[in-house]
Amino acid sequence: MESSAQPEEREAPPASEEIPFGLRIASDCRHLEDDTLEMQTLRFLAEMIVQDISFTSMADALNVREYRTRDGRPWTAAGVFKLTPRLIDVAPRLLSGAEWESRKKQLSRVTWNS
Repeated sequence: MESSAQPEEREAPPASEEIPFGLRIASDCRHLEDDTLEMQTLRFLAEMIVQDISFTSMADALNVREYRTRDGRPWTAAGVFKLTPRLIDVAPRLLSGAEWESRKKQLSRVTWNS
C-alpha cells in the first residue's frame, strides 16, 4: 500500500540581515542601538569625505588610528567604499548639531559654502 502522506512542511527560517555598521543589538535583544566605536569611525569618515580625501587615504588614516573593521581587520579602500551607502544613511544625523558646527570650523582644508 502506498503512503499518501506528505512530507512535513517546515517554515523557512527568517532571512537574516546584516546589522548596519554603526549599530549593534541592544542588551534587551529587541532593538538596535548605536555602537560607539563604529559611530566614531563613521564620523571620522564623514569628516574626510567633506575634505575630498581618497578612499585609500581614508583607509590609511583609519588604520593609523587603529580603527578596525567589524571583523577586526585593517581597513582597505574597498572596505571604506562599501561603507559609503551607510554613511549616506547616517550623514544627516552625523553632520548636524553644535558639535559638527564646531568641528567644521576646524577643518581648514575645506572651503564651506563656496
